[in-house]
Amino acid sequence: MKAMVSTWLADAIMYELWVGSDGTSARTIYDSSLPWLIGKALLMKQVHAVKQRLGITKENAERREAEIYKRAKIAYGALSTTLGDHTFLFERPSSLDAYFLGHLLFTLQAFPVSHFTNCLDL
Repeated sequence: MKAMVSTWLADAIMYELWVGSDGTSARTIYDSSLPWLIGKALLMKQVHAVKQRLGITKENAERREAEIYKRAKIAYGALSTTLGDHTFLFERPSSLDAYFLGHLLFTLQAFPVSHFTNCLDL
């Protein structure tokens, strides 16, 4: 499960932050204190680096987006099923709980709840 959070969910956040959204969240986090031109150049460089890391090209962009969101939806479903009505994933606090909580807190800070849930069709 930790592998799902660190790969599938991390890829979904990275994709949505740098490529999939209008860039508002990324600009707020990444370059809000930089002069416009420098911030724009660094933002474009980061978008390019993320696309390379995720293997996104012009030819496969739509397919990769669908794969990324499908994996994120599977991971959230598996974690939700495991958690159920319990407070912790495995009856007591674990490193996975902390890791997943960190992921969720970043997600909630970086994006409005409605934005990310709409991307995943939750």
